[in-house]
Parts: sequence; C-alpha cells; structure tokens
Amino acid sequence: MKLPPKDPNENEDGDEPVPKPESYAEAAKQRLAKFLATNSLAAFKDAGSEVFIDKPWGDSSLALTIPPEFEELAKVLDNVYLPEQLSALWHTDTMDLEVIYTAFQLMPSQRELVGRKFKFTYDGATHTCEFTRSSDRLLKIAQHTQPITESTTGHRNLLSFHIYGATPEEHRDEMEPISFWIRRIEWNEDKVVDFARHLNFYMTYFDIKSPAVLLHFKDSGQQVTPGTRYRRGSFPPVITGHTLDENLMSLWAAASSGDAARRFQYYYRIIEYASFFYLEESARAAVKRVIAAPDLMADLGSTVERLMAALNESRMDDVARFNAVLRECVDVSAVWREMAKNMTSFSEPVNFDGGFVLAPIVAPTLTDEQFGVKGCDVFGRAIRELRNALTHGRDTKSAAIILPTRRNFRLLTPWVNVITIAAGDVVLYRNRS
Repeated sequence: MKLPPKDPNENEDGDEPVPKPESYAEAAKQRLAKFLATNSLAAFKDAGSEVFIDKPWGDSSLALTIPPEFEELAKVLDNVYLPEQLSALWHTDTMDLEVIYTAFQLMPSQRELVGRKFKFTYDGATHTCEFTRSSDRLLKIAQHTQPITESTTGHRNLLSFHIYGATPEEHRDEMEPISFWIRRIEWNEDKVVDFARHLNFYMTYFDIKSPAVLLHFKDSGQQVTPGTRYRRGSFPPVITGHTLDENLMSLWAAASSGDAARRFQYYYRIIEYASFFYLEESARAAVKRVIAAPDLMADLGSTVERLMAALNESRMDDVARFNAVLRECVDVSAVWREMAKNMTSFSEPVNFDGGFVLAPIVAPTLTDEQFGVKGCDVFGRAIRELRNALTHGRDTKSAAIILPTRRNFRLLTPWVNVITIAAGDVVLYRNRS
C-alpha cells in the first residue's frame, strides 16, 4: 500500500503540525530570538519591504538591516552582545571584548599601534589587551548597519568598516580593519565601564597619542523641547547692524558648536566678560563727565586722577555686576518663554552625574509677571552655580561636580537654550545705553 506524501508541516510523531512562518519577516524574527533576548535594548522592526533591528546598542542613530538570506548574519548575532555604553562587541562565546577602532589606513604616527599587546591588571584581575585585526563578526555587522540620524556616539565607529566592506578587495590598498581587544573579561556593565575608564587613563598616560575606549553614558531619558529658532517669530527682511564687541562675537561663534557643556561655558563667558567692564549708572556718569571735559588733555596727571576717582565710585562686586548686566541687557520675558518649553528643568531639582544637584529656580505655578526683573538675579545665581560645577574641581557649596557624560549633556540642554537667549542680548545691547 502506497503511503501519502508526508506533510512538511507535521512533526515526526505526527501529533501536531509544526507552525510555518508566514513570511520572511516572521522567519527572521524567530531566528533572531536569541540575539533579541540577549540585547534587550534592540527591537525587531518589520517595515514591509524590509526588516531591521532598531537601536542596536540601544543607539537610535543606527539600524541593522536583515537581508532575506539572513542565516549567516544570524549566526554572527547569536554570539554577540552590543553594550550600550561602548562602541564594542562582547563575544559571548569567547568572552572577548572587541572595541571598534578603524578600518581606514592609519596615520604614520599610529601605525605602531598594530600589534601592540600588553597585560593590564586592575581590581585583582589581569587581562591581555591588544590592537589587532578586527573579527569577521564585526565586519559582517558593519556591512549591514546603516546610520539613520545624526549621532552623539559617532555611529559606534562603524563608518570605516562599512566602507571597507563595500570596497572591492583590489581597491582596499592598505586599509586594514583594526580593533582593540580585551581578552577573557566577564560581562558586568558597571565593572567593565569602570575597567575601561581606568585603562584609558593608563594607556594615555604612557602614550599621549594612544586611542582610548569610547564611553557612551546612558541617556537621562528626559525629553527636551528644542530651543527657540527665530527670536522674533520669523527671520526679519531688514536688519540694521551696529558695531559689536569683537571678543564677544568670537565667544558667540565658539558657542555655536560642541557639546552642551562647552556651549554653556562659552555663553557664560560672554556674560562674564561684559560684567567685568560694567559700571553702574553713577560711576558711568562720572567717567563721562571726566572724558567730556574740554581740558581733558591739558593735564593728563589730573585727568587720570579724576578717572580713578570716578571708577572708585563703583562699589559693586563681581556678582552684583554680573546680575546688573543681565538686568540691563536681557529681555526677561524671552528668558521666561524659553524656560517654559522645558519647565521641569527649572522647577524641579536637577541631579547630575558627579553629584551636583541644581535646586529649582521657579515654582511650577509661577507666572511670567511674577518671574519679572528679579528673575534675572535668580537665573544669574543658577548659571553661576552650573558654571562652577562644570569648570572648577568641585562646586564650593556642595563639593560636587558635573561630569562630561551624555546624560549630563541632555540635562544641560534646556539651560543652554536659555543662556543662549541671555548671551545674545548681552552681545547685542551691551554699551548701547
């Protein structure tokens, strides 16, 4: 008796049919289950025409595309963990941490890195560290990883590896994919990051040109409303320019780029610079009287004495001058409008990595009118405290600092948006009265 053909969806015992994936997307999702379980920050996405891994490394600037023939890539992903705080792969089977460096040709001063190998002992454990060829796993991941937005992580250093993979072998010249390996290290995120921070110090201490392990601190998760783009609601069709202070314009240009901490400090320096030369109205009037005297040049010694006497009328300390510049130059209502976009950053305590805590400067129920002119003094005190915690070894009051972490940059962003408004007014209106 001839048996009917076996149903491919039936298991060997013939009990229940084996579920058949409905699509390439469903099959890929099932096959990548191990990777997705290990890398919980990543998410499988089905876009219809293609499927991809969203947020590999927990990084929203990248996507890992999954081709229809995905088995080779899946085998690679089965054995890697993509750490959020590092541009690296941790190989789960060998316990090696592969820090992504470059596939571009090295500069002459850096070529000696290839083959550098040493042992590093820290916290009771010794690990072999070396600069050597990157793994095939990294090359395969780079081949399928695409940048999708601007990045604060440098797209995990993958650009050169992506270019390397797309370049025919005969045109690669001296390109060589190099990684920095830390061998046989158990995975504990906090301990590995601490290990890397100490390793960075020792590597750069003994070789000032040594590459360092990039550390990407966890995001604060706080959503920040973008700052004001148009100061007057739209770009004006006619602008009447005036001669402005060259130093202030240089600081303004420097503040237009860089991380939030760098930008904040340059904007702060604009206000600080202007306040250094500030004179209150009585002293300013006295100086003007001396300068306006018709016999100004007749007796220079007497003129200098009168100028010194006029300047001595100023009894304001540094803080008073700083606040006076804010009150005189800054549109406090514009400052308030900018604060209102991210009010929790100003009405609740802000806890920074490094231990510094910035107290609220307004109550959640405060109005524009209540903030008023005194708001400049409150705002001035807060930005001085931020500046001290950023630039000094420790804030003098709290003995704490603001570390240059990704989380702190996000927490600082609303303050950068507001100090931009204040600093712009200082550049524009200083010495215009």
